[in-house]
This record gives sequence, structure tokens and C-alpha cells, in this order.
Amino acid sequence: MEKSTPQELMDDIQEAKNLLKDLGRRVFRISSSLTELNEEDKSFFRAFRGQHDLFEKEAVIHKRLDEFYKASEGYVELLKDVNIRLLELTGRPRPE
Repeated sequence: MEKSTPQELMDDIQEAKNLLKDLGRRVFRISSSLTELNEEDKSFFRAFRGQHDLFEKEAVIHKRLDEFYKASEGYVELLKDVNIRLLELTGRPRPE
């Protein structure tokens, strides 16, 4: 992996934060849509037996779900840690 310049590192952190913010907005929209399902839509889901990536490898679906979200939480924590370390390097430590 090629070494990033300090400017590229700052840009990468900001881009990752922007992606996370956009993802958060999308998740909130999805959550609202799920909450607003009518009975016909709910019936569709209850009866759905088709193929979809969400249901790949059904025998381990819940285990994979837990692993995915645990890893995702770790990525967010790592981004926060990287951001804090960069702030400290630039003389902007967190106030106590």
C-alpha cells in the first residue's frame, strides 16, 4: 500500500466521515420506510420465499448478521480513534 501524504490522510478521514453520515441518513430512511409498511407490504414479506442477497446462506444468516454488525461497529470506532489521534497531532486535543 502506498503511503498517504498528510493532506491525503486528512481528506480520507473526512471522506470516510461523509460516507458514514450519508449511510446514516440512508439507514434512517430505510427505518422510516419499514415503520410505514402497510398490511399488503407486510404480507409480501411474510410470504416471501424468493432469492435475495439478504437471505444468502440461510442456515447461518443470524450468525453472519451478528458478525457483520460487530465488524461495522469496529470500523466506526476505528474511524473515531483515527480522527481523535489526528486532532491530537494537530494540537487540538479533546477538552477535559
